[in-house]
Amino acid sequence: MERCSLINLVPFFCPDWMVPSLRVAEMAVERMPLVRDIACGQSVIVAHTRKP
Repeated sequence: MERCSLINLVPFFCPDWMVPSLRVAEMAVERMPLVRDIACGQSVIVAHTRKP
């Protein structure tokens, strides 16, 4: 089974002055499917292997 999620609205090289406002908006953006797919910049992939 594999699951993928998009997270983190704040880009890695974001100017410091933008971070607080993006952090506030981040939780809302992560809950909106289409917006999340466009705006979030990191993927989390969780995979499990089957036992033989």
